[in-house]
Amino acid sequence: MKKIFLVCLFVLLLSLTSPVLAKTFKLIAETQNDFSTVKPSENLMLKISGDYKLPNGEYIPDGTLLSGKIVGIVKPKRGKRDAYAFLQLIQYKLPENDEFQIIDNPNAVAKISKYEPIDLKDKGIDAGVSVAGFFVKNISYPVNFVRGAIDHTEGENPLVSGAKLTYEKSFFSYASKGKELELPAGSELTVTFTYNAD
Repeated sequence: MKKIFLVCLFVLLLSLTSPVLAKTFKLIAETQNDFSTVKPSENLMLKISGDYKLPNGEYIPDGTLLSGKIVGIVKPKRGKRDAYAFLQLIQYKLPENDEFQIIDNPNAVAKISKYEPIDLKDKGIDAGVSVAGFFVKNISYPVNFVRGAIDHTEGENPLVSGAKLTYEKSFFSYASKGKELELPAGSELTVTFTYNAD
């Protein structure tokens, strides 16, 4: 009885606390120099891909250059969590300007990670397999095996490709470690800023 009371009290206290008002803002950029979390460089230059409206109402035009220094790296972890880095923005250059402007905000820190576009076809198939899994247990394994065997790469055995996709889509793959962040110059990445909503 005492445990139930403590759990109810804990849930009540959690519901009374104020919610976190932090939000994120993401944009896509292109690296201007090589970067790796294995041997990180101290500085990084980014070129913004596309026009973005900032939460404060200002615009970042396509082609804006951002320059900063790496202030932290998070190594890959189990559960397929890839490595990422934190970039302290120091200066920027708009496409119409010839000189860099200094950024005086110490909170202008962004998380940089590899950009991975969403494959809607793949997500749709995964959703259909998940729904079918409610009616036929473990249906995802044979479906993913057939998908891997049909869509194998040139020179790869279809059975090996099917087995790889089955493993990658199963919960067993979460025991494997994520990947290091390897960004050659010209590759796309996601830049995520966190800011207070108030």
